[in-house]
Amino acid sequence: MSKYILFNFLFVIFCGNYTYSFAQQSKIDSLNALIKNDKLDTNKVNHLNQLCLEYSKRSSYDSTIIYGNDALQLAQKLNFKNGIFNSYANIGSAYIVQGNYPIALDTYLKALKISEEIGDKSGIAKCFSNLGTIHKQQSDFPKALDYHFKALKIREELGAKKLISISLTKIGIIYEPHLTKTRQAVSLT
Repeated sequence: MSKYILFNFLFVIFCGNYTYSFAQQSKIDSLNALIKNDKLDTNKVNHLNQLCLEYSKRSSYDSTIIYGNDALQLAQKLNFKNGIFNSYANIGSAYIVQGNYPIALDTYLKALKISEEIGDKSGIAKCFSNLGTIHKQQSDFPKALDYHFKALKIREELGAKKLISISLTKIGIIYEPHLTKTRQAVSLT
């Protein structure tokens, strides 16, 4: 009986992973087909940025950076500010995951400048949040908290409940080790 259950369990896991992987590859193939036929316009920039997100989901960060740079170059040529912002955000996120914090920092500062120019409050909050993450990873906790609180304030103004919870979680993660030490100190007294 237990072999039957184990077989079914493994079969379900395998099929689920295969289906998920197939769906992702299908999206990537569809986007590549669109990009191949796109004119050199904002649609191509948007499709390249969508392709970046799909590669990020697959943890293919080198591909994310390559296609992000392609999108960035075209967006800059077209002076397509939303496309420039999204390209920088995709590239910056890939560098964060790769642990290349100096380049991620530079990239997100550029994204922040663009989002401020176009008045995109959600984009500004996203930049602040990721800048906070970069500084946290570099153990610069005061700067990390400053950026996360800035992101939180904007997200509260926008009423973005899910993003508010993400900001609060990131703030809590920074404070948690200090609270643990405080609790330990109190328990010793």
